[in-house]
Amino acid sequence: CLAFPEQSAALRKWLDEAVGREKDPGGVARRIEKALKDGCMYELGAPGISSPAPVEEFVLKEKKGHCGRFASAAALLLRMSGVPSRVGIGFLPGEKNQFADFHNVRGGDAHAWAEAYIKGRGWVIVDATPAAQNRAGAGAGSLALSARDWLEYIWYSKIVNFSLSD
Repeated sequence: CLAFPEQSAALRKWLDEAVGREKDPGGVARRIEKALKDGCMYELGAPGISSPAPVEEFVLKEKKGHCGRFASAAALLLRMSGVPSRVGIGFLPGEKNQFADFHNVRGGDAHAWAEAYIKGRGWVIVDATPAAQNRAGAGAGSLALSARDWLEYIWYSKIVNFSLSD
């Protein structure tokens, strides 16, 4: 979780400015996270990057992209700083269903983030995607959509998966 390909002097300079004199791995992670959040913009459907140095292209030139770009950039920058890292991919909880005690999770709730290994704490989430924008699908549900999700839950949990214990 520390290996990375050769990177440019320009990206190294950007990283040195972002991290400053911080040496604590947790502090390094927070500074990288903040620098990406402050310096780049979330954009779903951003054009593809075909550069042989995609993180440099994202951080230094494009400065916009989806959560996958923020996650991979954070992971690489952490590794360049000597902090073990990896990329996590999954779903953020969607909005709470209006009829039942569960959260609706849809495709729009998919998300990527980085994780840094901090000694004594284990794997810590480093989510560099700008907070106000990293949940494009959150809160977008309607009453009809909540009702459909609730009915689907009842159908699968009480009818399709019916068993002797029920």
